[in-house]
Amino acid sequence: MLAAEIDKARQHDITTFDKNDLFSNRLRSSVRPLITFAAMAWYIYARLTGIPLAGEDYAIIGGVMMFWFGFRPFEKRQSL
Repeated sequence: MLAAEIDKARQHDITTFDKNDLFSNRLRSSVRPLITFAAMAWYIYARLTGIPLAGEDYAIIGGVMMFWFGFRPFEKRQSL
């Protein structure tokens, strides 16, 4: 069921993609990197200033790291 939802989301992205709309394409492609940089900046800032992090903070940071360095590279390799 999860694989079907992922495929459905991919098909939606493919059908709504317009190669002539550079602004939208750049905006769409910058969301994940911006979230990653924000999460990592928050983590580094909190560690340097001694702000205690809650379990939710570690879950967000762990989710971001798992996305980029966990299953994502293997998923992309299988689609090639």
